[in-house]
Amino acid sequence: MKNHTRHTSLLNTQGHLLNVSAMALLLALAACGGAGINGNADSSAAIYSVGGKVSGLAEGEKIVLEKNQTETLTVTRNGSFNFETKEKDASEYHTKVHHHPSKHHCTVKHGTGKIKDRDNDGDSDDVDDIHITCEPIIHNGLFAPAADMLSARHSHAATILNDGNVLVVGGSATPVFDGARWHLATGSSELYNPTTNTWSATGSLAQARYNHTATLLANGKVLIAGGSNAYTYFSNAELYDPATGTWSPAGSMGIARIYHSATLLPNGKVLIVGGTYGLGLATAAELYDPVSNTWASAGSLATARFHHTATVLANGKVLVAAGAQGTPTLASAELYDPLTNAWTTTGNLATARAGHSASLLPNGNVLVAAGNNTAGILSSAEIYDPVTGAWSTAASLTTPRLGHTATSILFPTGKILVAGGYDQTQYFASAELYDPATNTWSITGSMAFARSHHTATLMPSGRMIVIGGISNGIQYLTSAETY
Repeated sequence: MKNHTRHTSLLNTQGHLLNVSAMALLLALAACGGAGINGNADSSAAIYSVGGKVSGLAEGEKIVLEKNQTETLTVTRNGSFNFETKEKDASEYHTKVHHHPSKHHCTVKHGTGKIKDRDNDGDSDDVDDIHITCEPIIHNGLFAPAADMLSARHSHAATILNDGNVLVVGGSATPVFDGARWHLATGSSELYNPTTNTWSATGSLAQARYNHTATLLANGKVLIAGGSNAYTYFSNAELYDPATGTWSPAGSMGIARIYHSATLLPNGKVLIVGGTYGLGLATAAELYDPVSNTWASAGSLATARFHHTATVLANGKVLVAAGAQGTPTLASAELYDPLTNAWTTTGNLATARAGHSASLLPNGNVLVAAGNNTAGILSSAEIYDPVTGAWSTAASLTTPRLGHTATSILFPTGKILVAGGYDQTQYFASAELYDPATNTWSITGSMAFARSHHTATLMPSGRMIVIGGISNGIQYLTSAETY
């Protein structure tokens, strides 16, 4: 159906709305061929609706669509849809899935185009042929190869952006000696496009680094903080803007640190905790405010630590668990409350550990798995209950591992996929799944490459992508695989 609604604002020369009499006078002038206000008639272009249909959406599911990166639309049932904002004649539109349903992956056909005459009758037409098709996510327990990165790296960071692409930043690359010192880090960044299965270069960091943190902010930018290059430790931070593909300074933390944690809080700020800077250990915590681009104190831990985990709980508090102080590993845990900017201790783990993983379960509990301590590399796992502040024993992994990843992949069941890592003798290509409903681990498909110090990122499609890492202690990887 054609839509030729015209939007005309009647304003006086000072920009104020005219009264009814003035409006009537202008209409009369227009009818007689008058020029209107200041001799210029306002003839806004006709505007047209943009829409289509959704199919395959399961009952109880919802999909969030996006148009031109400015408007979102939530659809809760199959059938026709239309965005609220209309478009002018000859204008371009771009529609994509902003948020996929939890159990389905949705694709867009005819999502990009231009308002034009589609039926050759001399007038432009509404857009009604965008087709969103949703299909169930099927995990067959197998890894599949993805395109290789442009550069081999490990100890990098990977972040899913709001447009669905994956940003990979920095990391440890092939060592380079400049005649005076070794350079181990890279400042390069690249983007993975899941739709086309391709990588492309994007802006480079001002400071090459590895063992840094990366946090997606509410504004869609990515905060990189800390890290090192050989034996130089960094306190500075940088911001990546996906709209321009460039980096800008984001101030500096109070101290340099690596092996720290960075956690996005419900209030949009980023909590930086722990870490080490060579011979020193960090008890001080810090907050980054994206609005002011400044850093502030977030109090101090009761116990300095690095190689710990930090998890946002359902109540908004942050659980910081275990970690190391050099040779000693820790069993202690602490809670940060953003409302009071204060720390309190909570229950101790049964087993001291560092380099472990921590995953939030659907019931609000936290699963901590594997890692190492002075006794060796661990297969044990524990569960933290925020209500009681106590830990309980969970089933052990089938394989002790360190340097692995843990990703919640199967919503709403909350199954956790642990992939890769190493022990005292070998690197692993194997992976296993934890089922919180049965408190059991099961073997699943293996990766093509054994690897550790890689990243694992859940994509909007429901598939996870494993990127880079190091294999056999010497082979830096460009490979990527999806599960």
